[in-house]
Amino acid sequence: MTTREGANNKIYINVNLDGNVEDFYGITFDLVLPPNSVSTNPRNGLLNNNAVSFSLATETWFAESPRDKRHVVNVSTNEEGETTASVAVSRIDGNPASGQGSIGQFVIITEKIELYRTTGSSFEVKNVMAVRPDLSVIPVGIAK
Repeated sequence: MTTREGANNKIYINVNLDGNVEDFYGITFDLVLPPNSVSTNPRNGLLNNNAVSFSLATETWFAESPRDKRHVVNVSTNEEGETTASVAVSRIDGNPASGQGSIGQFVIITEKIELYRTTGSSFEVKNVMAVRPDLSVIPVGIAK
């Protein structure tokens, strides 16, 4: 996982598998953000709908074309202000793939970008599970 800052208070986090995965059909993982770090709508204080997004890698080992993969992102914030983005990625051609490397990239919009620079607050990718064609799951690592 690599993190870099961009313009307009954006932080980019690349998600790459560490090590080879056999019979890959999909993957699930969570990105946990530090409490109260994601932009909210100033009118109602709720999470900005665009504050956390995930884009699949365009050139990737697990799908030959964009038509062969789909993903969904669910973003939630608990009472303590911790935001979690849960991602599920699936191949849709019915065939497994094997390989390693890029899955995609998170883009996070934050009004508190200084928080990361001055306090060392960080993001955590956890609960990383590869999904096999029989829907069994195996834990996999994320490159640091």
